[in-house]
Amino acid sequence: MRTMLAIGITTILLTLAAGAALAESHGGEAAQERRERAAELREARSASLASFHENRTAAIADFRAEHNETKRSFLENKTLVIDGCSAARNETDDDNNSEYAKCVSDGLRPLIQQARAEHKAQREAFHDRMLAARSAAIAQFQAARQARS
Repeated sequence: MRTMLAIGITTILLTLAAGAALAESHGGEAAQERRERAAELREARSASLASFHENRTAAIADFRAEHNETKRSFLENKTLVIDGCSAARNETDDDNNSEYAKCVSDGLRPLIQQARAEHKAQREAFHDRMLAARSAAIAQFQAARQARS
């Protein structure tokens, strides 16, 4: 009877041990798969962020270049307006500052409006590019995520 009891207990213990080992090996494989998937997703996230940063850097550089060109053009045309008004004032030998100020004001008004319109268009284009870069990075990550599913 003791032998049968010992065999029964041994069988139960072996069964429990085998079950635990099986569960551990199964759980170990699942845990390894989860770690690998997490690593793949981190890599995909890093690639998406790197892509976004490249697009953002290019968009900022383009925005600054366009802004500087608008600024240069405005300052150049401003100088032409002021020089033209000064030349007109010198031709008449009139020290009427109000005529000079009106000439400058009338000449600068369209330049200011044009510069503001250009800058607004540049800001909107920059905003659109940033949204597109964000959407592309999200889509890239989603695609990588779906591919690994």
